[in-house]
Amino acid sequence: LAPSHFKRMVRWTFNLVPPGNGELSVSPQKQLSVPEPHGFRCVLDKQLETAAERKSNTYAFAMREAQKPFMAMIQNAFMMYMSGSYITIWSMMMTSMGIYNPLNQIFTVNTYFKRFDDGTTDLTTPKLVFIGLNLASLGVAVYKCKSMGLLPVTSADWTGYLVEKTDTELAGVPI
Repeated sequence: LAPSHFKRMVRWTFNLVPPGNGELSVSPQKQLSVPEPHGFRCVLDKQLETAAERKSNTYAFAMREAQKPFMAMIQNAFMMYMSGSYITIWSMMMTSMGIYNPLNQIFTVNTYFKRFDDGTTDLTTPKLVFIGLNLASLGVAVYKCKSMGLLPVTSADWTGYLVEKTDTELAGVPI
């Protein structure tokens, strides 16, 4: 009752005993009705990537990780917009996390990129992009604080610090 294309599929096995080079091997066995995994290509003689390819791949992966704060900034900006401009527990929580998370990521940038540091790849540009995007995300949170009225940005916010003038001379008309 099975379709005809199932008859020519190969059953795959996984050998847990590594051959001489320390890599695990995948090999086809006999004809069974198990399809090959999606996206899997059976190449037994795979060439090792060169040092230049590894360096460019490491740099590309580091740049991809450096751009992740942009998506977080868009998500946080939308959530802050949806929380409103009134001072509530929800909006305060969103704003405080919008300030805390970028600052925490900026201070731990070296540990964030430690897995890409192989000694040959220059990670200065990805780190600067990462820090810049986190600063932009911090700017979104500070703007939210301003729109909620938590930052003193108008002259009326500073009137409590004005010195009250006292009159040095009094003049009057006698009655």
